Amino acid sequence: MLRKLFNILTNKVFSFSALGVAILLISLHWLRFILFEQCVNNSGIALGSLSGVMPIVLIVCIGTILAIVLFYAIKQKDIFLVILFIGGLSNWIDRVIDGFVCDYLLFLDFYINFNDIVISVIVALIVFRDILKEKIAA
Repeated sequence: MLRKLFNILTNKVFSFSALGVAILLISLHWLRFILFEQCVNNSGIALGSLSGVMPIVLIVCIGTILAIVLFYAIKQKDIFLVILFIGGLSNWIDRVIDGFVCDYLLFLDFYINFNDIVISVIVALIVFRDILKEKIAA
């Protein structure tokens, strides 16, 4: 059973399907001005944390993290890391252009955007895949 799940997560068709869904969701993020009336300005990261930090510091730090993710995505040829990079890059571009990230989907008591969903799901899939990989190897 674990091997089947691992094979699904490492399957090229699944990976490219995930990439397609991620690109679609991120495209929807850029259509937010048409699709959504409300925009909550998130000048911080991860639910507004670090919102008091100077914007240039966040731009440089997040840009550095994105460069590292892209380096490992290319080095390991990992489609999940590519999707993670695309979602992060889209939020980073918002931050560079507007000085904040526009959050527009109400989830429980806080606002998020499509990129946040993509990033969260991909991180969960990477962790799940790596746990399965260790269990299969053992």
